[in-house]
Amino acid sequence: MKTLAAALLILLCSCSIFQPRNPEDPDPDPGMQWQVPVHPSIVLSNLQNSIRSLSINYYMACFHENFVFLADPLDISDPAFQGYNFSNWTKSVEMQTASSIMYQALASGFSPDSLSGAMFERNSSYPPDPPVPYDTATVYRDYIIVAAGTLGCGWENPARGAAEITMVEEDGLWSILIWDDSRVKDYTGENFTWGVAKVFYR
Repeated sequence: MKTLAAALLILLCSCSIFQPRNPEDPDPDPGMQWQVPVHPSIVLSNLQNSIRSLSINYYMACFHENFVFLADPLDISDPAFQGYNFSNWTKSVEMQTASSIMYQALASGFSPDSLSGAMFERNSSYPPDPPVPYDTATVYRDYIIVAAGTLGCGWENPARGAAEITMVEEDGLWSILIWDDSRVKDYTGENFTWGVAKVFYR
């Protein structure tokens, strides 16, 4: 009996069951390099790469559980988009609409190296990123998003817009809480915002 107890004690100690685990990737997708989001800039990098990789699991891992998407009021009131539902845009709505876009791109028949693209850039006219964010941070980015064969962000008309992105930190990890979407200043109607590109699939 003492021998059995000693063996169990040795086994428990060698397993290090009380050691904290490293954070796991949200998706085993080998096509994308996921970085642990310990800073707001890493969240944006993961977001951009998840769209480029058409990985819905990685994409959704960038968003907080209480995520809210706010469409541009000009999109909401535009007669061209009447009948579309921009309201109550939660994380589950984001999941549904972004999934539909990614799945359509994957089924588009385009070559694998031209299915999607994404770029988030700073604009000198926007406020700078907070230098040392504590537990919340707001960043401003112009974006271009492409998903082949989709209604609102195909290669012929990439989604273009400006995003005011509010992030929060919990347990050392950052995620997007609010995406406040806007049209670009030179909006002509040819390139929809990311909000419009997604609402077509809601």
